[in-house]
Amino acid sequence: MQPFLVKDWSSGTLTNIVAEHKIDIIFMLSAKTNNFILQEAKKLSIPVVAVVDTDTNSNLVSFPIWLNDDSIDLHHDLTIFISSIILQANLTNYGLSILDQ
Repeated sequence: MQPFLVKDWSSGTLTNIVAEHKIDIIFMLSAKTNNFILQEAKKLSIPVVAVVDTDTNSNLVSFPIWLNDDSIDLHHDLTIFISSIILQANLTNYGLSILDQ
């Protein structure tokens, strides 16, 4: 699994990325702001983990995280948490753990 970040999405970005890379899952800090990404992900059968607030339609989100999507501190903490999970998963593939570092 090779994580990468796309900061500025536009319609068709996901389809173009899939043509060059295998995408296992998408993580979004807000499902509210980029509905077209959710639609593309569904079309391409890519699961989505996303922060979903009460004012957001969660039908296109595979794994909703119900939180306030307006909180910058929450975005920061959640990003660090998710990043550490990805790092640990990658290290585990090599028989290591974060504690071994």
